[in-house]
Amino acid sequence: MPDGIVWYREHGEQEYNYYRGFIPVYEKIKIDYLIDTLCPLDKDMAKDILITAKRKLKKEIFKGILKMNKDYIQDNLIRLRQYKNVQ
Repeated sequence: MPDGIVWYREHGEQEYNYYRGFIPVYEKIKIDYLIDTLCPLDKDMAKDILITAKRKLKKEIFKGILKMNKDYIQDNLIRLRQYKNVQ
């Protein structure tokens, strides 16, 4: 599960069964929170978090390439695209 979003219950319709469909939503929530003017973090700290998250996703994509895992690459590319317009 993405950072900060945890819900462990077991049933047939649990969200984790549809995790790949929620990937961009979770990432967008994180980005929106960090760039919001009401975010309690100072701007430099929020910017560092965003930079670190993008760097981590790029590493994960590279790891997926090395493992030749198409789904893993695709999931991380979807997440990385959420940062396209973030400064």
